[in-house]
Amino acid sequence: MFETSTNFRHNWILILAIILGTAFGLMSFFLEIKPPVSSADFFEGVKIPVFIVIGTVIMPVLEELSFRGFFSNSNKMRAIALIGFLSISSSALYSNYSIVFASLVLVLMVVLTILYFKFRNNIIFVLFVISNALVFGLIHYSAKDFAVQGNPFVMVQIGAGLFLTWVTLNSRLRTAMLVHGVWNFIALASMLLSLQFVSKEIEVIEQGKVKVSYQQVPVFASNAISLTNESNKMVVKNATIRMLMDLALIDRDLKDKYSSVDPLARYNFTIEFKDDKRNFEEVLKILQEKEMVVRN
Repeated sequence: MFETSTNFRHNWILILAIILGTAFGLMSFFLEIKPPVSSADFFEGVKIPVFIVIGTVIMPVLEELSFRGFFSNSNKMRAIALIGFLSISSSALYSNYSIVFASLVLVLMVVLTILYFKFRNNIIFVLFVISNALVFGLIHYSAKDFAVQGNPFVMVQIGAGLFLTWVTLNSRLRTAMLVHGVWNFIALASMLLSLQFVSKEIEVIEQGKVKVSYQQVPVFASNAISLTNESNKMVVKNATIRMLMDLALIDRDLKDKYSSVDPLARYNFTIEFKDDKRNFEEVLKILQEKEMVVRN
């Protein structure tokens, strides 16, 4: 895959990627850090086969073309990278951050790109590599992800961006696409396995005028989604949190206030109300206390 095992270049990039990965690992071990909300929002309503294809094929190809394509020896590939980078970065940054911040980042990257291709000196190369990886990390999250705990998860994406840049510089862009796809496949497979082999324990929570019973079910369960609706009781089977909210006819303003922590996870729910008001906000508050949803 690589030309030789003793002729790797720019190993400082690999070392920096390893340092970021190690720092995140230590933080995860010693601190209680939670996955950011926006990364979960991306998967809301996406069917698993589509989710797998996007994550392991489409995104690795598009992101490598747009971010690591700059380090290709082909001028055509660099031109494609510039178009892809501006398209993906502007779309993600303007939708997830303030207009001022997004504009500053994009202007800085355009200036660095021009300097990188025009002068090719070491200082500009280092700045361009690091800035490229920083933007790669930022587009995977939003401003609200940095509000509470500073979002250490971004270090993983920045480190991945650096590592894939090192792979591209020492091999070729297609190798980086392959590594990126395998990386995503392992992450997705681990997540899906954790959602398939779940506890069969039934949780029952009674709070105020609402009683919620739920049991997590395997994500690949063959049972169809079902709804049994009575005047003061609702039974929903094999549904995600988003499906539950849709089936319960919760108004859009209330739905938009909450996001699933595990949007692909499926549950059997029994919700009982002690009056006819059907206060679903109380249901969502119970789910929030059980860390199944987060308030946006």
